This record gives sequence, C-alpha cells and structure tokens, in this order.
Amino acid sequence: MTVKKLVSWSVLGLFSWGGMIQPALSESEHNELVVRYHNGLKMMTKDKQFKFQVGGRIMMDFAIFDADNTFKTSFEDGDQTSGAELRRARIFMAGLLYNKILFRAEYDFASTSDSTGSTPSSGEEPGFRDVYIELIKLPLVGAFRVGHHKEFWSLENMTSSKYIMFMERSLMNFFSPARGLGVGIFSPALDRRITWSTGVFFDSAGTAPPVSNFDNSPGAVNFSLRLTGRPWYQDKGKQLIHLGFSYGLEDQGKDNLTHFRARPEANLTSFHPVDTGPQPVENINRYTFELAGVYGPFSLQGEHTFVSVSKPAGTPDVDYSGFYVQASYFITGEHRHYNTKYGIFGIESNPTAFLTARVAGAPGKWHCVIPIST
Repeated sequence: MTVKKLVSWSVLGLFSWGGMIQPALSESEHNELVVRYHNGLKMMTKDKQFKFQVGGRIMMDFAIFDADNTFKTSFEDGDQTSGAELRRARIFMAGLLYNKILFRAEYDFASTSDSTGSTPSSGEEPGFRDVYIELIKLPLVGAFRVGHHKEFWSLENMTSSKYIMFMERSLMNFFSPARGLGVGIFSPALDRRITWSTGVFFDSAGTAPPVSNFDNSPGAVNFSLRLTGRPWYQDKGKQLIHLGFSYGLEDQGKDNLTHFRARPEANLTSFHPVDTGPQPVENINRYTFELAGVYGPFSLQGEHTFVSVSKPAGTPDVDYSGFYVQASYFITGEHRHYNTKYGIFGIESNPTAFLTARVAGAPGKWHCVIPIST
C-alpha cells in the first residue's frame, strides 16, 4: 500500500469512526450552552461534550536599519530600508465534538515575505495556516491528526508565534519545514514526563500558501519525529528542565532542487546572510537537539541543528549546522509556562499589576530577552 493510499484510508476511517459515535446524553445536557471568556471567547455544552472557541492574533512590525558603508558594499542586498508591516493578522476557530474529535481552522490575512526572504507573491500570502481534524484519547497512540499543520520538529518551530521570545524565530529556524499536508500521531507518556510525536507530510503547493522555511520541489515527502523529556519539574512548572531531540527526513526525488535562504531575525530586512542558491538534492536529513530551563522568572532556551544534504551521484554531499541561545527574565515576576502535553512553551503565567502607584490597577508584564544565533 502506498503512502498516499494510506492517507486516503486514514481520512475515510476518521469520518467513519466519527460517524459511529452515539452519545448517551440527555436533551437538556446536550443543548444547554455555557459561554465564558478565559484566554479567549469559549462556548461549551454543560456536559462538556461539545466545545467551541474563536480567537486570533494581530502583530505589527516596525524596524529601523542603520548599516554602515562597509556593510552596504559587502553584500548585494546590504542597503536596508526602514519600514513597518502587518506581520500576522490571524483568526481561528476550534472546537471539540463528542469529547472525541478536535478541529481547528486558522486563516492569516497578512501578506508578508517569509523568513526565507521570499517576496510576498511566493512567501506568506494570505491563506490558511492550520486546518486539521484530530482524534483524541485513542489507545496506544494517544492522538491522530490529519490535515495541514506543523511538522513535528524543533521546540522553537512547534511553539506558537504568540509564545516565542521574539516576533521572529531564530536564524536557525530556516532549516525548519514549518507546515505541511499530512498525518501524525502523538502522545505524552509516563505522567507527561516525556512526549513523542511522528508524522508524514507532503508538499502543500496548490492547497495552501507555501509557508515552509526553505523551498522544496513539488511532490516532496517529509518524515518527522520528535521526542521530549522533563527530568526536573517543580512547583507546577516554575522550575523545570526540558530536553528534546528532533529528526526529519525530506525525500526530494531524483535531481530535484532545494534552496536554503535565510534572513536575520527581522522580517523587514532584505539581507540574506545565508543563501545557498537552488541546488540538486536527493534527500535531506535533519537532527536537532533541544535544551531549555525555567527557574522562576528566569529562562534559558537553545537548540543545535545539523543538516546533511545528499546530492545526486557525482556531486559532493553538503553539511550545514546552526544554533541559537535565548535567555530571558520577567522583571515583574512571571514565568514562562510549559505545556507538558506537547513539550512546548505556551501562555505565560497571569500578569501582575505593574506601576500601580502611577496607574491604579494597570496590568502588564516586562520581559527582557537576549538572543544569540548562528
């Protein structure tokens, strides 16, 4: 059975299985709806068998560049122009059916060039980001997801753009495959001390804007695997250590092309410190090692990625590597929240009142961050 047939049977089985669910609920429990606001607008039936949520994000980017003449003359695209952009403008809806099936659909209205430096016409055009259906509480595998979603790779890649330390991900993230059309299974284990996730993904050209962080050939098939662990976890996540490993394999097919290109952590710049140009590739192997820690308001996060590019016969193979380290401190006392189900960072702890002597009851937080990446 081919992989594509396997995906087709999986989708068919998903809807068949969902159709067989026969909830034994009273009419009043089934119809009574509770509406509340907690980190977004949420609705649910009283028995919690059905849930629905809407939300979104708006992120604006302003940048001022001041490059000296040496920099401008050393690089073809070294002359920078200051400016502003609507970096992300997304709206989503998500929900739960029969306490067994999750769904999510997210649309991004912003039109910007992506982290590879592509132009808007080939970069992050307006379009869907996450569109998937997920079966939960399954024996052995935990959860099964099918649709357009993130490939299971890298702590920074898997963490939402709402909860990364900067508006842009690190320079190393250009190795990331980002999202794809595919199927995946994942689950926490050992009382959520470890998590595992794996999936197979396909090129999404023609079905969604190309949001991968490097250019693959049409028809590329990706395999990804991610394992995480938390050997130390205290005080509900105020103190923890995270360890992780990710592996990815991209099968490009014979004599297909891949183009690695990246900008520094500023989406408005046109400067590309890394640009390999299109190169013939048979397959790509990626290995990433993750390390993160939280100690109250202080946190440290870093990853090191190794990429091995296998080229057609007669052409030397190429290896790349990169890393980043980010340190942060909440001067108002909060801490980064760790999601033990997925092995990623999520929403920060509740904000404290800041400068209350000047502005009574003003909520907020101050977060200082220092990055290094190469």
